[in-house]
Amino acid sequence: MANTGYQITPTLIQRFLDGPESGSIVTGSFGKYESQLGVAPYSASLEDTNYYYRALNEVTCPEGFEDCQAPILTSVQTGSSKGLFNLNYTSSATLNPAVDITGSISQLDDFSVVQTFSASIGTVLPISSSFTSGTVYFRAFQSCSGPDKSPFSDPLSFTFAPIPPPEPPGKIFFKIQNGLNTPISIRVRSINGNFDQNVPARQYFQYEIKPSSDSITNIYIKGGSNTTYGNSIIKSVEASGGATTNVVDVTSSNQRSAFNHTDGGSITTYDGNAQIFIYRRSNPQFGGTVYVNFTFASNTPPAPKVAPPPPTPAAPVPYTPRPTIRFGGSAFSTSDSACNSTDFRSQTYYQLGNYIYLTENDAITGTRPSFPNSRNYILTNTAQHAVISKNGYIISSAEACSFPTITVSRKSYSDQESACRDSYSLTQNLQYKGSQIIGSKLTGRFKLNTSRGGRNIVISNGQIISYETCGTEGSSVTYTRGTASLNGATSPDNPYWSNFWCNYSTFRTYFVGPSGTTYYSSSGRYAYIPIGLGSRIHFDSNKNGYIFLKGQITGTYNLSC
Repeated sequence: MANTGYQITPTLIQRFLDGPESGSIVTGSFGKYESQLGVAPYSASLEDTNYYYRALNEVTCPEGFEDCQAPILTSVQTGSSKGLFNLNYTSSATLNPAVDITGSISQLDDFSVVQTFSASIGTVLPISSSFTSGTVYFRAFQSCSGPDKSPFSDPLSFTFAPIPPPEPPGKIFFKIQNGLNTPISIRVRSINGNFDQNVPARQYFQYEIKPSSDSITNIYIKGGSNTTYGNSIIKSVEASGGATTNVVDVTSSNQRSAFNHTDGGSITTYDGNAQIFIYRRSNPQFGGTVYVNFTFASNTPPAPKVAPPPPTPAAPVPYTPRPTIRFGGSAFSTSDSACNSTDFRSQTYYQLGNYIYLTENDAITGTRPSFPNSRNYILTNTAQHAVISKNGYIISSAEACSFPTITVSRKSYSDQESACRDSYSLTQNLQYKGSQIIGSKLTGRFKLNTSRGGRNIVISNGQIISYETCGTEGSSVTYTRGTASLNGATSPDNPYWSNFWCNYSTFRTYFVGPSGTTYYSSSGRYAYIPIGLGSRIHFDSNKNGYIFLKGQITGTYNLSC
């Protein structure tokens, strides 16, 4: 017979147990008590007991194939008017995919009075509700191809709140003070309007920068003569009434570093032309005022410099070669030997020109050393080495060492269980020498692989402290491989199924982490996946039943065995 995943019970027959008809099929007013369960409705009831053609065989079918996962509500978005919502959600990965979703909205957090809406599986459940004020609550469940619907999701809430009328913003002004004895002209270009304005000598012009969609005001200033020393535009920004000066940013294309992004400063022009940009970052608060002040003035020539007398020439100093001290380790025949060494300061060398000497006097006299190899490798710091010829010629002064790498997660974890149960995928590659990370002071616990389970590494200030193997932080526990339905026709409340689970003898080992969460395993395909959705019962060897939700025991069940 084909392996269907079910145990076959094709026929139900009732016979006499004793008396003259012992062994015979029972007959009577209700007909012959022999039912073929292989035809619809595939079940029969006898003396308040239900018998079925098919019964689930958990050995053949894996755990959870019929579980319908609860949706995860991510956010609530309102529509164009009150009472219209888009309930955003995601569906958990499952062997029993959902076919539709049903959501409820209620003004009570216990959902005793609800409005219900259904939709096909997607990412959004549209809701048109009569609830248009106060706080409303949302929850949802999914229906799957299996026998049971999913549990309810964790609820979300939304509160209607009136929006107060906005306060009018404060004001921003710019003021140009003409400090010259001649007029200057300004040209303003902004969304508020374009205009040209003359400012007489020793007078000023003030203009309000009004709020608009365009936040930039361009000011072109022309005036003053073309002088060697130029004209200055001095900036100052002031705020009052609770406003702050950082609501505006003032820059200039003439000299970008002169007063850009500061409350003061100045720029200098030499051709009588200047361009200034006032960028309104935000509006001042209500009642506040910001003034951006510019003062146009001529630069005065500096006082003439008095040349100092020429210095008295010093007597020439005889040249004496001075070698440079270099520190390093011993000479090795290979770069790997040098890089794997911790010795990079035990020797003092002296460099003069392109040669290395063993003593200062050797460097001054030109006495070349004799190293043991034709190419010698000397470690100069933790990650670099020099290459020296046999007679001390510097072939290369700074060659990077090559070290092994280790791949770890970018994310760190506070404890072993948190790291083992995460499937974080982003990684980083680290070079290490011995137990020291090269070029990093990294600290924390990191995963050595991107899937659940595996191994972790613990690093402190760039030092590798230890490695962890997932599963060593917890303990094992034994429950039935199969699970009983909490509700419905197959519940242990049914005498048939109560007897089934009293005689059930197939167990498996699960894993319990320090947090008290029970997982299918600490390794393999089901590593660190919590058991239970709140609708199934696991039994231990003493026939004690436990109801699990996401790995946590939420209830118990006692069999009447």
